[in-house]
Amino acid sequence: KLVDRLLDSKHYGERWARHWLDVARYSDGLGGFGDGQDLPGAWRYRDWVVKAFNEDMPFNEFARRQIAGDCLEDESKDPVATGFFAIGPTYKGDGGDAEATNAAKAETLSDRVDTFSRAFLGLTAACARCHNHKFDPISIKDYYSLAGIFNNSRLNLNHPLGTKDEIDAHKEGNARVKEKQEELNAWSVEVREDGMRKLMRQSGDHILALYRYYQQRNKDGGISDRNKYATEKGIEPKSLNQWERVLKDARNKGKFPLLATWFEKSPLDEKTKAIEAELTDSAKVFRERIVTILDDLDGRDSMWREDMKTQGKRLPRPRASKEDLTFLNHLRGGPCKIGNPDELGDKFKEKHKAMRDAVALARKEVPPKPPTAHVLNEGGSTDMHVALRGDLAKKGEVVPRRFLRVLAGDDSPNYKNGSGRKELAIAVTDSSNPLTARVIVNRVWQWHFGQAIVGTPSNFGILGEKPSHPKLLDWLASSFVEEGWSLKKFHRKILLSATWQMSSVHDDAKFAKDGDNRFLWRMNPRKLDAENWRDSLLVASGELDFTIGGAPINNILTSPRRTLYSKISRSGDRFDSDAFLRLFGFPAPQSTSAKRAVSTVPQQYLFMMNSSFMQKRAQALTQTLQQEKDPGRRIRMLYERLYSRLPEPRETEAGLTFVESASDPNKVWAQYAQVLLSSHEFMQIQ
Repeated sequence: KLVDRLLDSKHYGERWARHWLDVARYSDGLGGFGDGQDLPGAWRYRDWVVKAFNEDMPFNEFARRQIAGDCLEDESKDPVATGFFAIGPTYKGDGGDAEATNAAKAETLSDRVDTFSRAFLGLTAACARCHNHKFDPISIKDYYSLAGIFNNSRLNLNHPLGTKDEIDAHKEGNARVKEKQEELNAWSVEVREDGMRKLMRQSGDHILALYRYYQQRNKDGGISDRNKYATEKGIEPKSLNQWERVLKDARNKGKFPLLATWFEKSPLDEKTKAIEAELTDSAKVFRERIVTILDDLDGRDSMWREDMKTQGKRLPRPRASKEDLTFLNHLRGGPCKIGNPDELGDKFKEKHKAMRDAVALARKEVPPKPPTAHVLNEGGSTDMHVALRGDLAKKGEVVPRRFLRVLAGDDSPNYKNGSGRKELAIAVTDSSNPLTARVIVNRVWQWHFGQAIVGTPSNFGILGEKPSHPKLLDWLASSFVEEGWSLKKFHRKILLSATWQMSSVHDDAKFAKDGDNRFLWRMNPRKLDAENWRDSLLVASGELDFTIGGAPINNILTSPRRTLYSKISRSGDRFDSDAFLRLFGFPAPQSTSAKRAVSTVPQQYLFMMNSSFMQKRAQALTQTLQQEKDPGRRIRMLYERLYSRLPEPRETEAGLTFVESASDPNKVWAQYAQVLLSSHEFMQIQ
């Protein structure tokens, strides 16, 4: 009943998903040199794995979807599952360097082949990338048969996950926003252009008005305020200001050679020697050139507007010749510039606001964007050349996409359907394949016992360890397949066995025969991994947030979420949680991980005794003891909660001595709780 209750728990999937995520080299990206991209949607694959375990998805289906979920028939199509490959490193070379680009591509393909073959087959097929495998019967042709499959698969970091209606509604909403924005932009450009052309035609009058202003402003009765003067003359003050800046900057002489007199004789200086007649002639010539160009453009504009009405679509507005266009652009960007239609008066300002409001309303009415995930998509169906010595630039013979010949035989079919991933998924999960079932039952055995039947879970090849119990492995694999590839049934089989229920008590006689406990004469005490230990601390203190799924937490030490939901960088040093995870043996996600290394180092104990995280857990734990005033009963409550047992008399005595000798009675119980939380017993699976 206990086993069934635990297997039915929704948190079962969280615990066992983490084991598989080690194999899948799960991370949130940021791998550093050559692979520094963020993977903000990687967590959707993580949640998919949790859900698959909770639903007891048959492992053959679990594997099939991760290899080719995007290629399957509609009822089982599951692109999120291909995050198994998509969350891995995708190396990028220098776009202008073919050698670097080829090297990056080769590394990416190597990751895909290596992760696939180790995870599902327990084979190191990537060792045949540059030459035939030195030990296993896997040739370089076999490697490029598999690499060719992934060479025809494309990474899609923004695959939409909503229904077709949701996706279509979002696209249509964005299309309406784009349409309104384009209308606004086109209107804005057009009215600004019309306004600037009006100013261009008035340029001669404006520069003469500016000259006359300077000549009269210091005379009796003259207007000293230029803006007031411009207003009285019916001129927009901004226009005089812009012309003043242009004419006082000698660098503009090259832009407006027809106004050479204005730059040479400084007519905007009261002491100028310029004669108004020559300035008037210069302004007239300048204006006539502008008018000639604009009259031609205005004539072509009439035809342009008629063409748009006839064709029912927006067409590019006619432009002047190259030389004339340059001249007009100097005016548009300088003395005749209009930056915003609002400058054209209240009528235009009101329309501009109305059109902006229409864009804002359309944007507000866009349905929510469907979530996206990182997936693989189909990207071709071509076979790949063997890369001589692993260099993609040195092409050998073309090899067909197919399964490994050592498993499928020399007469196995070539893959013709798209990339070939769908056919590969079928081959991997075929009941005739001897490896897939053995590899996964061996992994699950290891996750239960701490050591696998085959001690190298991702290498069943010649260099891998021989199985300690070969017949047991065969029987477990065959019964696993017969029972529908159900992991929950397999867990139940193990957990109800006498082997799993063995005591961890030491036996000298048995130790003398099998010191490594390879044949399981007892259950090995094991250290909790980082996730289980941290989550247990939060359970003990009553703080754990049991919410399932969702985006990752950057610093898991400041959150009550399960450690499963921590952000993880592939480089191991980009997120706040990385240092904590590395300290307690979390595997580097650069590549698939078969098993975790177990270490006991001083830094771990320094963390337990000094970190604010441990202090806060201890403080929260002691808050639960406030109702109990008797010190002896408090100690008993702590032992029951933390160790699921009563304290021995010597432990109670030591606890009372610790508490009674404290210099600060207000802090002593938190300090005592922190000592108990940091003990070997709390960190071990007994």
